Amino acid sequence: MKTATSEADKEACRHGAAASFATSMGMDISDMSEAEKGMAMDKAAVRGMESAMKSCMEGATTANDRKMCKDSTAKESLATSMGRDMNDISQFELEEYMS
Repeated sequence: MKTATSEADKEACRHGAAASFATSMGMDISDMSEAEKGMAMDKAAVRGMESAMKSCMEGATTANDRKMCKDSTAKESLATSMGRDMNDISQFELEEYMS
């Protein structure tokens, strides 16, 4: 999703991710409801965010570095995975996905 610049490109990425998830579950994407597609995207976004956060924390040496892992790295990863702008992710929303 990182290279997708237009809304159409982002939608194509979301569709591809949902199709991959459906295939991995032995389903056809046409068998998935919009809610199931949304949940699959949320799970993928959380996994990506957790991975980015873990990598960041492993290199963090100060409290400020660790804060940046959460406030910047995790937020950027979540936004990218969801096809959204980082500035559109509120602190509350970020913490909801982290919990």
